[in-house]
Amino acid sequence: MQSVGNFGTFFELGFEHIFGARDHLVFLLGLLLVCAGWRRLVVIMVTFTVAHSTTLVLSAALPTAPGFDAWVDSLIAATIAVVGIGNLILKKEPRHRVIEVFVFGLLHGFGFAAALRSEVPWAEGAGVVKPVLGFNLGVEAGQVLVAVIVFPLIFWARQHPKIGSYVVPVGSGLVAFFGAIWLVRATV
Repeated sequence: MQSVGNFGTFFELGFEHIFGARDHLVFLLGLLLVCAGWRRLVVIMVTFTVAHSTTLVLSAALPTAPGFDAWVDSLIAATIAVVGIGNLILKKEPRHRVIEVFVFGLLHGFGFAAALRSEVPWAEGAGVVKPVLGFNLGVEAGQVLVAVIVFPLIFWARQHPKIGSYVVPVGSGLVAFFGAIWLVRATV
């Protein structure tokens, strides 16, 4: 457990969490695979941010029940599998993607809170605002960086004549596969 640091420390923890959290990266990849364009990407990213920020703040400020984090891990894995399977079935961005992202974002916020709780000694009076705000902005910076790099590559690959027809099914299959594996691991 790290000692309570400054805003930059929490920002760094959030940023590092994204790159160390394979599940969040795979979830993001699942969303990017069928995203219709840059405008939709912004809407989806903002929706996810609002949702996970809400539960991150609530979870950081309130105590959690024993075993809660294990349930959250299972549900996050399920969201990943659902996104992958949905992409496989529809082969395009679902009409209800924004609602789906909001609901799933609420669950992911609890996961972010668990990661933050493991780093910050709440019981020692660390306060909530600085750690939550810094961590959340670090998470956002990491997600935006991934999206800005990966989305153009996916968009280009979807348009490429030789590989375009494989991008969504193969990528979504992998997203669904990893989500299912993590779900089984989380429930065993």
